[in-house]
Amino acid sequence: MSEINFEQVPLDTKIIDLTHYGVSVIPNISNFKQLNTLILRQNKISIIENISQTQLEELDLYDNSISTIQNLPLVKYLDLSFNKISSIQNIPCNVEELFLIANSISIVEGLPSTLRNLELGDNKIRSITNIDHLSLLEQLWLGKNKITQLSGLSDLSCLKILSIQSNRIVELEGLDDLVNLEEFYISHNGLTEIKNLKNLKKLKIYRDWRN
Repeated sequence: MSEINFEQVPLDTKIIDLTHYGVSVIPNISNFKQLNTLILRQNKISIIENISQTQLEELDLYDNSISTIQNLPLVKYLDLSFNKISSIQNIPCNVEELFLIANSISIVEGLPSTLRNLELGDNKIRSITNIDHLSLLEQLWLGKNKITQLSGLSDLSCLKILSIQSNRIVELEGLDDLVNLEEFYISHNGLTEIKNLKNLKKLKIYRDWRN
């Protein structure tokens, strides 16, 4: 598609939504000084560019062709789900909500301590690593990976939601310190019994543990 024409868009606009617009390049938005949210879902973008110096707080690049994380502004909300990312790197240091669903990530690393919501479902992760510094994390989504053991969670004292559905876990362990956990999703694993949840006094919901 040809270059986006912004002539009819007010310069004080706060949201630009170009979902399914057929764009292959992120348009130049430097004239929109009050822009808060840029949505570019379901396009053909392969390179992140033209936005590193913007004041964006929310950036949505869901379902594109991005393989490398680079040139990002200091956003608080970042969605890079359904892309071609294999390595987590260059994540903004102040991001609070990060979505990386359905990529090719195998190792969890390079995450900022500001995260409150982390979605890593449908990747190639085999073990939970390098998240012990995420002391503010409230939601952790790890469904549809290849995880065999629950570990590395003991420092996540603020965690309220944990999803590990559709993995390869056969035993529940390492959960004693998750005293604020309210929702726990564990279906489609290799569990034969539910145990080791006695310390989770706030737990309100857990999904069927059977295969």
